Amino acid sequence: VNIGNIYLYQENYSKAKETYEKAVAIDEILHNEVNLAQSYNNLGAVNRYLGEIETAIRYYKKSLAIREKFNNKEGIAENFLNIGDVFFQTKNIDSALTYLSKSLALYKEIGHQKGMTYALNDIATCYVEKKDFPKAIVYLNQTVELGKKIGARDIIKEAYKNLSGVYEIQGNYKSAYEFHQKYSTEKDSL
Repeated sequence: VNIGNIYLYQENYSKAKETYEKAVAIDEILHNEVNLAQSYNNLGAVNRYLGEIETAIRYYKKSLAIREKFNNKEGIAENFLNIGDVFFQTKNIDSALTYLSKSLALYKEIGHQKGMTYALNDIATCYVEKKDFPKAIVYLNQTVELGKKIGARDIIKEAYKNLSGVYEIQGNYKSAYEFHQKYSTEKDSL
């Protein structure tokens, strides 16, 4: 699986997919459902990057079913986040919000603050897509606040970029510029 992750990071999706498929075969032979759930999740990710959306959702849901069986709340939250992101990618914003909200609720329940930042940021992007800019700003500000609390500079950078974009769309160029400056500072320091 780790080799597949390296291929995924290198954007060598065909090799990543091949490696994850081998991991699934091994996990099935060994009846290792915990690893199988992660392998399915990884196959969901690589298929998403390949644009094979229905296949990605199928693998994410297979992973979800196993994680629900074992009450793996962190894994379930991760699957909800991934499924929500796929629905966002396909412009099915209401379904994306449903899954992302479930992800956020579970991450809150278990106190997984890093996961919460990702869910908050993704929910904000849904509200940008729906042109509900006040809600987007609220979620983005929550992302920044929590990101600062836990030192998650990658997500802070992303939230600043998104805030800059929201303010630009609204014609608030002063705030757009301020958040773009913050984004640039974070980007240059990572």
